[in-house]
Amino acid sequence: MATSRNGEHGPSWGDVRLMMQEVGAAGDVRIDIHCSSAAGVNRSESLVWSVRAWKWGCWGEGTPVAFETGLWPSSAYATVPAMLYQLLHKLDAKLEQMAQVKRGERPIPMFGQED
Repeated sequence: MATSRNGEHGPSWGDVRLMMQEVGAAGDVRIDIHCSSAAGVNRSESLVWSVRAWKWGCWGEGTPVAFETGLWPSSAYATVPAMLYQLLHKLDAKLEQMAQVKRGERPIPMFGQED
């Protein structure tokens, strides 16, 4: 992680891109980032940022496999890339937990049987 152009320390957009690739490869999913305006009282100046995991071949169709969302501006993060990097960490943990549950649901193979 480097210092950004405005002198702030933390993840850069390049770090976010790399994290998207790593989370996607680990979970065998395609990761995207989505931004929209926040709705509701006292949120007129906020943006909703989401990191979403999609099955390959199903990008943007239906419901993502998993997602994490955050509001910007946020007092918890100095930059948008820092917030997205944290959301990607949370998404990675969620995908891993889903994979563990899926592995636990499979029957234990008997000798000589394959999955």
